Amino acid sequence: MPPESDVTVSSYRLRWDVFLSFRGTDTGHTFTMRLYHALHGRGVRVFRKEDGLERRDEIQKKLLEAVEDSAAAVVVISSDYASSHWCLEELAKICDVGRLILPVFYWVDPSHVRKQEGPFEDWFLRHAERFPKERVEQWKNAMKKVGGLAGFVLDEKRCMQHGASLIACSLLHDIARYMCIRTSFTYICMILQNLCHVMYGSFILFQKSFLFLWFN
Repeated sequence: MPPESDVTVSSYRLRWDVFLSFRGTDTGHTFTMRLYHALHGRGVRVFRKEDGLERRDEIQKKLLEAVEDSAAAVVVISSDYASSHWCLEELAKICDVGRLILPVFYWVDPSHVRKQEGPFEDWFLRHAERFPKERVEQWKNAMKKVGGLAGFVLDEKRCMQHGASLIACSLLHDIARYMCIRTSFTYICMILQNLCHVMYGSFILFQKSFLFLWFN
């Protein structure tokens, strides 16, 4: 393996700019599809469930890998989002990786997402009967976190006024700002890393020179 000092910027490049999380039966062929095309048309590398996933047994692994390989996540939370444990697994993973999360509350109240009330309450009661308590708690914590984030709250009127294209522009602004900060942070880390190697090398050289003079 090459030494750490040989790490380049390309090593930090992720495959996807955005991971798009959504409930397919709710918004997959309506709002989310328009949002995907709006982002993709502006040069954003967007991962969505349909991309490259053919067999059901490979879906979960590929989805979680894609979350880790994305710089940000756009989560379209609709009334039926929590009915899918796949979506909840995605959401927990998205929260776990600690990158930018941009929620879109599609015809739902963010407080209902945060507290798992309204249309989400019944789904979590059902999940509690099927899945281990610890797993359900992870999903609840993820919903609580995302429900507490600033995002886009859409109802029928706002969807008609703004549409997916304008929302995509706003999302692009947030993503670009985050990527700029992230890139700057990466460069700073690399500079500090290289500086530490130089300083460490200089210290070793000083030690060797001091010992040589002492014993000679």
